[in-house]
Amino acid sequence: MVTTHGLDETDARPSDRTPGRRARLRRETTEQIKRRAWELIARSGAGALSLREVARAMDMAPSALYRYFDSRDALLSALIVEGYDSLTEQLRACYDELHADPEISNLEVFLGVSHAHRRWALENPPRWQLLYATTLSDYEGDNETTRSGMAAIAVLMQVLADTLTAGEIDVAAIDATIDDDFRAALAGFGEKGTGFPAAALAAAMWYWTTLHGVITLEVNHHLPPSLCGNGALLDSTIRAMARVIMPASEHAA
Repeated sequence: MVTTHGLDETDARPSDRTPGRRARLRRETTEQIKRRAWELIARSGAGALSLREVARAMDMAPSALYRYFDSRDALLSALIVEGYDSLTEQLRACYDELHADPEISNLEVFLGVSHAHRRWALENPPRWQLLYATTLSDYEGDNETTRSGMAAIAVLMQVLADTLTAGEIDVAAIDATIDDDFRAALAGFGEKGTGFPAAALAAAMWYWTTLHGVITLEVNHHLPPSLCGNGALLDSTIRAMARVIMPASEHAA
């Protein structure tokens, strides 16, 4: 049989036809597709992403792309998982390094992981936008996107679990601020398996929403210029929150 390159297929080296090589080429092409997709998201936003646009950027036939991703949603899911896994890796590495040092307080771990979160976002704006600042009404995630998203949250929850175990969260004071509506909403959150009391769940949501709010404003350049490019606002904000939710650690850092 003659190939498009004019070579008889039977003359191809055996290694060219091995399952291992085919798998490697498939992985490499899959990674190239995702890189092109991230570039398109950076330029035009996730809402403009389509397999046809990715194929055009790669000089491929759209039908060829379907051998790797059978839909735009499948590609989006792969990008979301990749983004969350990258974030989780950075947060976990920071947490493990700080937590292993007995001289470092829970507050310092709290601050360190928060800054690691911000650094990742500023180093990966398209990924941050896709994960936390994009609404795609016609997209629905799957089990893998849920798993990867929860893995990133789990690191932040671990930081709070450490302070709770150490008795540094003022459970009674926080509990006194929770009204019935918020308590009912937190009960639904707790059913996801956190095992946290309502006060700790409230602290977790205060922290998570504040952290992402500050970071998103900076990533989108919606802060005064003097507050962009440094972690002063985030540091001050997290310390102010710590004085509310973990007063026992207020002067530990």
